[in-house]
Amino acid sequence: MGGKPKAPGGRQLSEAICSLWTISHQLWIVLAYAKSVKCQWISEFFISYYSLLFCVIPIIMIVVYNNHTFKIIFAGVPILMAERKMIPILKWAGGKTQLLTNINARMPDTYNRYFEPFIGGGAVLFSIAPTHAYINDINQQLINLYHQLQIRSSEVIKFVNELDAISCDKERFYSIRERYNEKITEGIFDAECAALMIWINKHCFNGLYRVNGKGLFNVPYNNKVAGKSIDEENVYSISTYLQQSNTVISCVDFEPFCENVQANDFVYFDSPYVPESDTANFTDYTKDGFTLADHERLAALFRRLDKRGAKLLLSNNDVPLVHSLYQGYNIQSVDVKRMINRNASKRFGREVLITNY
Repeated sequence: MGGKPKAPGGRQLSEAICSLWTISHQLWIVLAYAKSVKCQWISEFFISYYSLLFCVIPIIMIVVYNNHTFKIIFAGVPILMAERKMIPILKWAGGKTQLLTNINARMPDTYNRYFEPFIGGGAVLFSIAPTHAYINDINQQLINLYHQLQIRSSEVIKFVNELDAISCDKERFYSIRERYNEKITEGIFDAECAALMIWINKHCFNGLYRVNGKGLFNVPYNNKVAGKSIDEENVYSISTYLQQSNTVISCVDFEPFCENVQANDFVYFDSPYVPESDTANFTDYTKDGFTLADHERLAALFRRLDKRGAKLLLSNNDVPLVHSLYQGYNIQSVDVKRMINRNASKRFGREVLITNY
């Protein structure tokens, strides 16, 4: 009997794709060899082959098998690339790695877009890897790092490895720090500046990021002599995620950053914290610091976005001022360790997670 041929089932189609991928992997090895011996015609042939593999064949298969193939090829690739867990590249004051379980438990089940006005080390972002993310920080060097990871991760890795290739001592650390500060003074934000930031973060006291009144980095040496400053696979995983998700990266004040937040968007606020004591200083990881007035502005923004219908989660120190600023919202206290504190006896404390849902 006549009729339209039946398309192969999902299992057969998956096996066919896996076979094609295996063959491609073997041919990639041949291509690498051809490049190493500078055999031009072999290189050109395989470059043409890969263009066909990634462009023409998927289009043909979509036409033949309709949407079924699209789900396997194009929905499957991001899953394979994002399979490795991403972790922060920098050690960052107030980093949320240890609180991820508590934070994830307090997140809304569903939301549209994800906004993080104070991205810091990015532990929460990398943990949940949202599809539509908007990240921000007022620290220009930090934001340059994320920009460079998104578009020039290989260059960043190369520069960091070059720095790691030479053993460090006090003289070398301060020489590299001076080079980094020169870039800050000259307003140069490039892959090398990002690499310098990573390397210095791994060689400075407690991984602290602190600047003086001129905006220059001034944290002393931690006496680390050698060792890798980055996990290359982690860097590539982060780079792949930032590219595939089209994450929007900005460097503005938190209020204008949140102007486009709409109903059912999710915003996670992790601002510099309110000091635990009256004598403590407000955080100065930028030359302008984060003042009491800034905390009051943030609380006012929280209430405006709440009225707009956004879903909000905020973390801060468990102190009376924070309870006062966010009175009327859901406040949960949690115990934390603060390994970045120079005083070991003060490396334990309490923080709050505040939600409007």
